[in-house]
Amino acid sequence: QLKNMLWQVDSPFAQDVTFSFICWNILQKHVVKKLQNNPKAKVDSVGEKGALQLFQELNVISHSLPGSNGYKLCWHNEIQSLTWCLGMPAFFLTLNPHDVTNVLIAHYRGMDVSQWHQLSAYEHAVFVASHAGAAAKAFDVIIHGFIDIIIKFNKGVGLFGKCTGYYGTVEAQG
Repeated sequence: QLKNMLWQVDSPFAQDVTFSFICWNILQKHVVKKLQNNPKAKVDSVGEKGALQLFQELNVISHSLPGSNGYKLCWHNEIQSLTWCLGMPAFFLTLNPHDVTNVLIAHYRGMDVSQWHQLSAYEHAVFVASHAGAAAKAFDVIIHGFIDIIIKFNKGVGLFGKCTGYYGTVEAQG
């Protein structure tokens, strides 16, 4: 069933980054249940053999599969390496740019600012959802502006002293 979903022409499942992870979790739960019932259980059916082979293949690439243990371990190791190289972080900050009220999105799509301010919250949300590229560009401008103005990483001493390095992640919501 999984192969069928992935091999369909223009399958939305083939491009969905979370679909393979969800299927992987479902298959792992089936294997765990089988092993809980019988710790000496053997792989019997063709489907179980295929699932086991899929597990082995996914374990190899799990470091790039968002949400997987391998992915989390990879980022954990990255942070550990940065800590060893640059020392313990002295300052933690969470930025939360609000796309729905960001006028830059309207600007990048050619909408007049006064027209943007007349839209309702729902219309803002619809506009942002339908112009993801403009939202990404606005997000990039906000983050780079923060780095250049507040941290001043590229220009020497910033608001909080000399910055020898910074590290950031972007988390997708929903």
